[in-house]
Amino acid sequence: MKQPCSRVLDTGVDGGLAPGKFGLTAAEPSQVRMWAVVDPAVPLNPGAADFTLDVSEGWYHDLVLTYLDGGPVPINAAGELVAMDGVILDPAGVTTFAKTTDPKVILFPFKRGEPGYSPIVRLHSFRLPAGKVGGDFTGICVSGMNC
Repeated sequence: MKQPCSRVLDTGVDGGLAPGKFGLTAAEPSQVRMWAVVDPAVPLNPGAADFTLDVSEGWYHDLVLTYLDGGPVPINAAGELVAMDGVILDPAGVTTFAKTTDPKVILFPFKRGEPGYSPIVRLHSFRLPAGKVGGDFTGICVSGMNC
């Protein structure tokens, strides 16, 4: 079996790595991470001064790609990936929805690294009241939090 250049190669008979090679064996993953592949030419707007986006480069099937590391994805006791709820603020008085790339229209209850954070997000739409614009609302208070 021929292996692409971006994978670890072995000169063994089957062309693959034998179990235990380099001191490693297959096991259940201890962590799942979310990596979003992005266009490196697109300007990234993190939306808040205290939030940074770290862009990394990597290889996948002989291609160089640029990605954002969303961080670890929480897993519940049943082994299912856990999502976080977020809100997109839709403009008042119009029939169109806000775009996810619009400034200050996406709100999350947690930041990366905080308990409750997940890079998988269920995005809920919230129509802004008359006279309000993106940026007037700055956070979400989740049930059970002291907000």
